[in-house]
Amino acid sequence: MRCAIYARVSTVLEIQSTSIDNQIDIFRNYAAQQNWEIVNIYTDKQSGTKENRPGLKALIEDGKAGMYDVILAKRTFPLST
Repeated sequence: MRCAIYARVSTVLEIQSTSIDNQIDIFRNYAAQQNWEIVNIYTDKQSGTKENRPGLKALIEDGKAGMYDVILAKRTFPLST
């Protein structure tokens, strides 16, 4: 299975300075456990809407091009039931 990783922080606060690296480490470990190939890692380090996220834009475009089968990303909002 081909896997894409998307890691993001919404602010530039010092407390989040290692968050992207930590997310990537967790996703790399998970992908290895699943025996998935990581084809690309996309990141965004800024607040803003989808229009201001170049990593997300690239992830979407590569998905449309069929470059990966699954995305690993951190859930940052509650799911409604």
